[in-house]
Amino acid sequence: MDKAKKYLSIYKITGDRVYLADAVKVELEEWLLSGDVDYLHKAMAVIRAAIEKEEE
Repeated sequence: MDKAKKYLSIYKITGDRVYLADAVKVELEEWLLSGDVDYLHKAMAVIRAAIEKEEE
């Protein structure tokens, strides 16, 4: 998740959506590799929460 946070930070600074997409990919890969069947929903929740927090 540290990699995703790094990408989200860069996205916040630059506004470049490529970094947002990279953060999404990292989160999805992390949960996919964990074997958790609900990884997609959890990844989306983490990413959504991070974006909402940054918008405040």
